[in-house]
Amino acid sequence: MLSTKTTIRLFLRLVLILVFLLGSNELRIPVAAICLWAMDFVAHCRLSLSRKVLQYHYCFTFASFWLLAANNDIFLRHHRHDFNFAWRFLRSAFWSGLCFVLLPSVVKFLYVAHGVAMLARQSGELERAIAHVDAIGNRPPWMIESPPTPPPARDTRYMRLADDMIFVCGPGGGFERVVAGEYEGAISRRRRLSTRFA
Repeated sequence: MLSTKTTIRLFLRLVLILVFLLGSNELRIPVAAICLWAMDFVAHCRLSLSRKVLQYHYCFTFASFWLLAANNDIFLRHHRHDFNFAWRFLRSAFWSGLCFVLLPSVVKFLYVAHGVAMLARQSGELERAIAHVDAIGNRPPWMIESPPTPPPARDTRYMRLADDMIFVCGPGGGFERVVAGEYEGAISRRRRLSTRFA
């Protein structure tokens, strides 16, 4: 009497033989792929292969599974839009990842290019200054720092209160209206120095 495990093995072998003899190509290919997955895993367990071989086995299983699914006519007909969406998603993810990876490199390249351009310009100005010193013997005028321009003195004759109103300081001072921005005329009127509005 055969054991249960031996009976199951014989039954599975008989099923596989019938599939390969009587089945169609659409059925033979997935069954062969599944048998190959199982044989690879059994060989790994029996021979104690390295972990890298097991990783290759997983990669092969994953790739062959998706190839079988992509070539399945029924699955393709039912999930055609899903494939298009997955392809668009993978394409956008690829370009987004590429831009994300290349963006720091582009920024660094632009920074280095700007630094090289600034260095070239400074070296050109330095060569021009050396040539000027060799020819004349004086310091180049464009390298002499001009003294800063002092801020304009504040007019203390009046205090601006609004666009058309000032307060004139000093003798004869007081509030006076400004007409068309003529502050001098307003001061003169307030101090009675102008005869126009006497």
